[in-house]
Amino acid sequence: MTEITETLGPDEKIEFCVNTSRLTQPFYYVAAFIIFLFVLLTRMWFALIIMAGLVAYGEIMVSQKKYYFTNQRIIQENGLFSKRWVHVPYGKITDVEVDKDFLGRILDIGTIEIDTGGTEKFEEAIESVRNPEMIEKFIQARISENISMRR
Repeated sequence: MTEITETLGPDEKIEFCVNTSRLTQPFYYVAAFIIFLFVLLTRMWFALIIMAGLVAYGEIMVSQKKYYFTNQRIIQENGLFSKRWVHVPYGKITDVEVDKDFLGRILDIGTIEIDTGGTEKFEEAIESVRNPEMIEKFIQARISENISMRR
């Protein structure tokens, strides 16, 4: 978190941070479990290396993306070894939508799509996070605050 605090403005503070949910990467865990069963039945121990690799890959996919919500903007942090930040000021956001598939409705996981009005499609996506409606309300409140401050 120290790297991200260096990018903040003088009056900017982090309100909260969210990560991609581990429940969105079930393939790696299911595949690892199937390989584990295969190892138990066949005693082919080399498959444990494949299983460990799948679990590690799943964990890396989850841990490489974080979203910071400050009082002024949204910061998306990407990368495990090298970092890349994408900044979206609340004042530039024109539309926010939540997208949930069937499983996402059950697990309360969804993607928040953010439009800044630059193109016909959504420019940013906050992917596979828990409680997406709560995050959308937070963003909408910040957009409203930004609009009222401009008046």
